[in-house]
Amino acid sequence: MIIAIDPSINETGWAYNLNGKEVSGVIKTRGDNDPGKIKDLILKLSTIMKDLYGARLLDDTSITAIIEVAEGFTYGRSSNYHGKSKNQRALYINAKAVGAITGQFVVRDIQVIEIGATFWKGKMNKKMGQMITQKSNNNEADAIMLLRWWIQRGQFLNKEGVLT
Repeated sequence: MIIAIDPSINETGWAYNLNGKEVSGVIKTRGDNDPGKIKDLILKLSTIMKDLYGARLLDDTSITAIIEVAEGFTYGRSSNYHGKSKNQRALYINAKAVGAITGQFVVRDIQVIEIGATFWKGKMNKKMGQMITQKSNNNEADAIMLLRWWIQRGQFLNKEGVLT
């Protein structure tokens, strides 16, 4: 089974394909600060994993987690109205989410593969993914599109990250 993750500290999209059935959703975190949101993210992701294990649908050896990692943000939120860069803070917060999510998988000895957003998306933007998947939440749409990309192409990456 492949589980694809589009990480965010506020709304993390996830999708998996089990026996040909595509399942997806969004983890919306609650908390007054970053540590509170990370805690909520960990607990909610853990619940999703427990549901899968509880249904006896999987064991650790049958899972690969594909996690999108941001290389940078270059769109509208890149600066505030004073022109001050927001990229550094946005990447820092996103990295917290990626670390928390990765931790949930590695403690279970689940293989984790990180894929750069621009590597798998190319020129596809969030609106395109939403139109293709018919999902209103762009994080969920991205997770579904990452899952589909991996099933079609990504599984053929060699150790250097080159498609074979």
